[in-house]
Order: sequence, then C-alpha cells, then structure tokens
Amino acid sequence: MTEKARQIFFLNGLGGTKEEILPFFQALHLCQIDVEYLSLPGHESEKLVNLITQDEFIHYYRPLIGNASCILIGYSIGAEIAVFLAQHLPNIEKIILIDGGLVCGEDFGISIEEDIAQTLVIIEENQITSLNSESIASLLRFTDKIRLGIMQANLKIPILIVNSSQKEVLAIKQRRLAQLSQPNITHCTIEQSTHQLLAEYPEKVAQEIQHFL
Repeated sequence: MTEKARQIFFLNGLGGTKEEILPFFQALHLCQIDVEYLSLPGHESEKLVNLITQDEFIHYYRPLIGNASCILIGYSIGAEIAVFLAQHLPNIEKIILIDGGLVCGEDFGISIEEDIAQTLVIIEENQITSLNSESIASLLRFTDKIRLGIMQANLKIPILIVNSSQKEVLAIKQRRLAQLSQPNITHCTIEQSTHQLLAEYPEKVAQEIQHFL
C-alpha cells in the first residue's frame, strides 16, 4: 500500500528539528509513506512567525495544508495542534497522535507561566538560535488553551494514538484513553520507550502507522 497519493503532513514537538527525526522519516519511506514536514511557529524556517489566536493558527495552516484530503501526524505538542486543526479544516480525514494530546502541565502541578519561564531559560542557556522566544511563548500559551482537545473534540474521523511507555505519565494516559473508548480511535504503546520514541524506535512507530493507514 502506498500513501503517496494522499498528502501526509507532520507537526513536530516543541524545539524539535527535521534533522533529529530523519530516521523516523526514513522508516516511514520504507513503509511507502512519504511525509511533508511543517515547522512549528517560532521554529527554524518559521522562526519569525508568531501566532496567538485560534483564527491566526487556522489561517496560517490552511494554505500550507491545502484543500485536498490529507492526513496529519502530530508528535508531542504537535499532537495538540493536529487535533485542533482537524476540528477546523474539513479536508483532514485522519490524524495520528504520537505521545501527545493526553497529558498537560496541570497533571504535574505546573502552571503555563512556569512552563514558559522554564522553557525560555533553556533556550537562553543553550543559545538555541533556531527558536524565537517570543513565538515559543505564544505557542505554549495557545496549546495550553487547547490542551486535551482530544477529550472534548468528539471527532468522527479515524484517529491513531501511539504512546510511549514512560512510567511517569503512563497511568494518566491509560485513564484518559479509557474515557476515549470510541470505534474510530485506535491506540497502541511502544514498549520500553520514553518520550523520545521517534528516535528510539522509528521502525516500530512507522509500522504502527502503516498498519493504521
């Protein structure tokens, strides 16, 4: 089976780069699945893009995704955005959420402003020039507003959720998955993996996506 005819887009996690997940993209290609990478606002080629409102996110991504039927893959924070876009862009016919969308800062007693402050310190201390601090702060505030969207979205399209087995959050994710017992939702766990599962087990994640598609 090939998914080349249907456009598939990938939304990365916070601070992620395309180079870091090339092994995952290569594993997808071996499964005859080719994906177009979309940089997040404030990242790399979109470093100067600063989006704040829901309308701004919709208007930004609509021309990038186009009007043809497509599939979105979202990893980590990208999963929250994928759920949001699937609610507003009717040509998205399937979404794949990789270790994202089921856990938020509140689960650990971390406020959004604390999360932003910690993230900006990391950017500054590590001199990460590919990230725009102002845009990253806006992105974190936006995803906080739409957090756990999968729990309220009531989407009818096919959804695949691929989780890591990271112990600290596994129980939380399992509890929320139990609340999402719907025939259109498929989920699996990559055993012995952490949140970096795309780097740890690119072939396994790619195979789960191939089976779903």
